Amino acid sequence: LRDELTLRGRLMGPASGDPEPFLEWAEGTPWLTRRPALLWGARVLSFGACALLVAQAIGLVADPWWLAFAAANVALSQTAGKQVDLLLDRVTSQAGAVEHYAEVFAALAGTTFQAPLLQRLQATLGDGPLGAARQTRSLAWRVRLTYLRLSMFYFRRIFRILVPYYVFLIAMAAAARLGWVELAPGDLGYALAYIGNYHPHSAWTLGHTWSLAVEEQFYLLWPAVLVLLGVRRAMWVAAACLFIAPLMRVGIWVLLPASRDGVVHTFGTVVDPLAMGCVLAGISDRLWQDARYRALLKSRWFFLVPLAVLATMVFEQHPRFAFTISPAVISVGVPLCVDRCVRLPGSIWTKALSAAPIVAVGRASYSIYLWQQPFLNRFTSDPATRFPANIIAAGVVATIAFFLVEKPALVARLALETRLRRVLPRPQRPSEVRPSPADPEAVAA
Repeated sequence: LRDELTLRGRLMGPASGDPEPFLEWAEGTPWLTRRPALLWGARVLSFGACALLVAQAIGLVADPWWLAFAAANVALSQTAGKQVDLLLDRVTSQAGAVEHYAEVFAALAGTTFQAPLLQRLQATLGDGPLGAARQTRSLAWRVRLTYLRLSMFYFRRIFRILVPYYVFLIAMAAAARLGWVELAPGDLGYALAYIGNYHPHSAWTLGHTWSLAVEEQFYLLWPAVLVLLGVRRAMWVAAACLFIAPLMRVGIWVLLPASRDGVVHTFGTVVDPLAMGCVLAGISDRLWQDARYRALLKSRWFFLVPLAVLATMVFEQHPRFAFTISPAVISVGVPLCVDRCVRLPGSIWTKALSAAPIVAVGRASYSIYLWQQPFLNRFTSDPATRFPANIIAAGVVATIAFFLVEKPALVARLALETRLRRVLPRPQRPSEVRPSPADPEAVAA
């Protein structure tokens, strides 16, 4: 018992501020229960936005009325949300200790004491339907939820991705009105909500936004998995996706022929490359410590890895191979190539990719991705879509979009980021709390 208490005392780290605000939150009345109008308003606005979005996607509503509900949600977050952030700061101030108290209480409950005072303490900890250990575990889980305040992460995504993307969608909506491009029913609704990968009947103009939808869905789900399950369990979830996604692709292709259009578009059928990236990111430092991995990256035969990735295109017309072996080769080969370039900056391939023209294309790659689609349309004979005029037009428009939209958005993000950090302070994770240099026995006491 003494060793267990000593260990937990070390893991808790030093005292982090006054615990009274945290205790006031833990023992007080929940903040939202005193504000039922705010609670129900948030529910109605969220449900209304989702319902109207679905209604527009299936053609029941012609105009995007859901945007009004979304704007009201944003306004609500910017007003009441600031008070919520202040409340959550009380929780995160003591987060380093809460997660270990449950184990302390469990150790006390499982020990036999002879002293009457310790027996009374043990009985007190076991009072109630749950007992102190289970109640504290529940509290620790709620504390973890406060780490979901990924405000700065999503703030950067807004300026990096959403602003150029919505400018592109506005331009395409205007072009469709003028008859320059064609949009299918529901295209704008699906694209605006980042669910274009679930719209099998989209027109060419916005057809490429399915991959951006997958990316945004990943940004929404993966941080939550990391926070709620922890890094180690999240790695197991990512590893499981490596096997689930191929099974889904083959299963849908064989058992559900009517749904084949969704294969390699819906999130569940394309999650394995993202999952592999997460797994390799989690173990990259450990891999680099392995002499065999370093030898692989430095090998003169490494060029076979990118060649194997390119060779998978030969099997695109063979579903069983394309849905199983090819994604595995791509999911492993591409991250290996990236890791090699990062870890071996002196290699000839890294220097080639660091050339100024390649870097310029890389910086503008998002604008190129967005704006190339209308000009590379193989299903129309318009002059702007004929080679080589389409390549020139796509490059010119993407360059203009980069300098007039994407780059100013990034400059605005940098200007506002410092101010936002003051409003939304970064919560301290338990792993970031330094162990106390004090005597372990004193900490345990």
